[in-house]
This record gives sequence, C-alpha cells and structure tokens, in this order.
Amino acid sequence: MQDHLKQVIYELAVPLADELGLEIFDVIIHPRKTLVSIEVLADKPSGGITIEQCVTVNRRLSELLEQGDVISGHYTVEVNSPGLDRPLKNEKDFQRVIGRDVRFYLSEKIEGKLEHMGRIIKTEQGTVHVNIKGESIVIALDKINKAIQEI
Repeated sequence: MQDHLKQVIYELAVPLADELGLEIFDVIIHPRKTLVSIEVLADKPSGGITIEQCVTVNRRLSELLEQGDVISGHYTVEVNSPGLDRPLKNEKDFQRVIGRDVRFYLSEKIEGKLEHMGRIIKTEQGTVHVNIKGESIVIALDKINKAIQEI
C-alpha cells in the first residue's frame, strides 16, 4: 500500500517539478496513527531550490491529491530540498557533482580500502571516475554502499 501511494504521489509530482525546472529526488511516506505525512524532496538540477518553489510544488501537489481523492483520512505534505549532504545514489547524482569532493563507503575494497574520498572526474556506464591524491580510480556504482558530497 505504502509503495503504491509513494508511486502515485511521485507520478503527480514529476510533471509539476518539470514545469518549474525542478527534479523530484524522493517521496517519503511517514504513516502516523491518525495522519499520513508526505515528504517530497525536490531540487534544481544544479541545486538551489527556493522556498517559493517548494511552496508552489506543495500547493499544487496538495490540490492534485485533493482532486484525485488519493489519500483517505488526514495527511500533510512537505516539500523540501534534499540538502547538500544528501546521499548520492545514481549516475545522474554523480554527474551533478563532477569536480566536487565526495566520500565513498564501499561494499568491496578498492586499492585495499573500503572508504575513499576524492574529486569526481566523470561517470560512464555504471562507474564513477575519481581523482584521489593525483591518482585516478574507477568505482562501480553497485559497489557503493553510501556516497556523500564533502561540504
């Protein structure tokens, strides 16, 4: 049920975000006893979503949820920026931070280590190319447990 609701909300939010030049990063459902809290994480492709843009997406998404009678009972909608410290999950996320420093936590050792920190050079075919102290290494996306941009 929760996955279905998440997908429905995501499909409603994406066209709204597209109109404003934004991307939807995630929809998180927080069920409570008497209330469903919906958190939508949105941002500009290059970062820097404004409060006004969050308010616009919130208002329009709430209208669509009401019109479609998507959720029975009480609910709240929050639209937020995922923040600079959000985990990087896919190739698109890593493309967005090319030239910036990222800390990687890996599922398998690369060059004898499970943790690396370096500057993103490029992404291609499911891999991230990283400059670590002048050396270039390639990390497969499926070997990354967690990656966070260093601020």
